[in-house]
Amino acid sequence: MRKVLETVVFLSVCLLLLAGCRHDARPEEYFLELDNKELEREIIAFTKEKEKESGNRNFMVNVGCKDINDSIKRYILFYKSQGWSWRVSPFHFVCRVGGRDVMFTMVAANSYPDMLFDMDEWAYMYYLRKYYPQEYEAQRTGREWYQTVYDGENCYLTFLNGKLIDKRISCGCHVDKFKIKIGEKELYI
Repeated sequence: MRKVLETVVFLSVCLLLLAGCRHDARPEEYFLELDNKELEREIIAFTKEKEKESGNRNFMVNVGCKDINDSIKRYILFYKSQGWSWRVSPFHFVCRVGGRDVMFTMVAANSYPDMLFDMDEWAYMYYLRKYYPQEYEAQRTGREWYQTVYDGENCYLTFLNGKLIDKRISCGCHVDKFKIKIGEKELYI
């Protein structure tokens, strides 16, 4: 009788412990989400366009975020088909946008040569394995890996007080400036 009672108590405790354990299907790295729906739509449209262009090639959409002033923001959408560039220009956080991971970089923190952040080796290999498994295997095993530099055109989005006022598609980098008309003023930003 005592053995049965011990078994019942043991099973009850195990069931309570198992019931208390919860597996959240949402990974912990997705703790931020976009608040600007217009920016979200633009990222989704850019991603769909790049999916068509890339064929079966694996790629990540990246968003460079740049504050021009307190009311004007520039977002540079670009894609990368390899992760090696994180060594020189790491992303700062990942958001889920339109069912895909999108990497965000605060441009002011990645102004070479005065980089504010660096990606440590563990994080570099973790994200390389997650997003670019073939490149990860090459890095891990010391196999030769060919790096590409060109990944296509960028989309430059300029927002004034949260509203899209200019959209440009161009090859270039995050420091490129364009002439934009805001009201009666023309600015190079």
